[in-house]
Amino acid sequence: MITVKEEKQRIDYLLKRDNVTDEELEKIYNEGVNQLRAIVDKSFNTYAVDGVLVPNNLARKVTKKDMVLLKEQYDKLPDDLELPEKQRLDYYLATSQILLGKLITATLGIALIGLTHKVVKVIRQNNKTAVDEEYYYQKKNLKSPKKSKINQIAKDNYVFSNQDNNFVSWTERLWLDHDQLLNRIDNSLNSMLRQGMRAQDIAEKLFPGNAKSMRNDNIPKALIDATVSAKRLARTEAAAREDELTDIFFKENKIKYFDWVTEPGACKKCLVIGALGPYKVDDEASPRIPGSSHPNCRCRRVPAEVIDDYDKIDLIKKALAAGAISSTIKRDEENTRDANEEDKNIPVDDNYYKYKEILGSDMPSKENYNRLVEEGGKYLDNLVVDYMRRLRLKEHPELKLPNLDNMVFPEPKFTKYLFSPKSEKGWAKGLILKEKLGYSIDNYKEYIQELKRLAPLYPAKEKEDAGYGAKYEQQFMMYNDYGEPINIKVGWIVPKENLDAIRYTSSYIKEVNSSERKNSARI
Repeated sequence: MITVKEEKQRIDYLLKRDNVTDEELEKIYNEGVNQLRAIVDKSFNTYAVDGVLVPNNLARKVTKKDMVLLKEQYDKLPDDLELPEKQRLDYYLATSQILLGKLITATLGIALIGLTHKVVKVIRQNNKTAVDEEYYYQKKNLKSPKKSKINQIAKDNYVFSNQDNNFVSWTERLWLDHDQLLNRIDNSLNSMLRQGMRAQDIAEKLFPGNAKSMRNDNIPKALIDATVSAKRLARTEAAAREDELTDIFFKENKIKYFDWVTEPGACKKCLVIGALGPYKVDDEASPRIPGSSHPNCRCRRVPAEVIDDYDKIDLIKKALAAGAISSTIKRDEENTRDANEEDKNIPVDDNYYKYKEILGSDMPSKENYNRLVEEGGKYLDNLVVDYMRRLRLKEHPELKLPNLDNMVFPEPKFTKYLFSPKSEKGWAKGLILKEKLGYSIDNYKEYIQELKRLAPLYPAKEKEDAGYGAKYEQQFMMYNDYGEPINIKVGWIVPKENLDAIRYTSSYIKEVNSSERKNSARI
């Protein structure tokens, strides 16, 4: 039988293998930045008038001479294009004939076809490697199913045993990402053209080379986001196939129960799953990777060892100590609040459902919402402000905080400043947090996890760089037990010594300013 220790070592190996794949994908997208820059530079040099390029310069018909730009990218495409690539290529070639501006967009699109084609090959090979290696890893300890059955799992269109009707294949998702990427690049380019694009704008705004300039949407930023998405997709698809193969081995060997082995630095959700095992192998309610956890999950399933009640209690204590179970149970209660018959039958106005669609599990219960409406005042205003902030990020994803996949929370910021009586300034802020939201030195790790959870949900504003790195500010709403939204101002920095990270610097409760309150009119 495979032991938990062996499975932990396996996770370490898989994380290293993931990093190799990440580097391959980063290389492709980095080369893509240079390729797109060359297209934009050549377009500018060819069509700018008196050093300025405006939409009117690109509003004329396309000539045979103009097509040289597109042909250069067309000739770089590989011969083995697949159907999604051929369909997009046909579309770009057709639209390139409309106007000169469409020709440039089509040329960028053809360049991106070549880029995405390379990404598809990397992920496809990664899936094959994942299946082959997992097969031989499991085979060392368990009876092996037929290899012909296993080989199917690596295929793009493989139907997973726990797959639902809304399943979208990874290749479809990648090509949808391709379409969104081209739209973002086209929007950035058109935004510059409307202002009158100069050579300096290409260098400083469309293709900035420093972290401070990366706040606004631009072409490298769009490609960085595409890189992050591709890396997440590669890791998630590999993990899903490994877990599917694990499930097949479990059933082949008539294994009845399994435990959930968490990866290093596991999230609260996975810690809870790990603490509450073992689970039945053939039970649809039992957790699977990544369906029951999250994208990027590197946790594993292992045949369950027999554990007594004392061992089980110890596991749950560890999860509690990590701040996992208490806050997750609280969030689960919020998620299922509407399922509670008492709450379900409470009448509310139509605004409740509009807010809930955006706020999700953070939306107060119907009872608390009605109380906020009846009382009026700042907490109802804060609810609307929260709705508008999150809606704004959904409409403008370029405003999201950078480097969300590499967040750093220095513990002394919490243990020696915010929640320490020895820190005069920090202690005062911490006392307000404790009074309003219940956070203190006893559960500061829960506070960190809540900051981490909320950061991707709110737009970020770039602040002045004091020489240490690009600084950002966000404002969150955290909800107390009465459903009252409390405004939190949070500071971040992209440290110069690590431009791929985002480091927490500060947080404190602050009232919403009057201008934002006025702009967030109740709907």
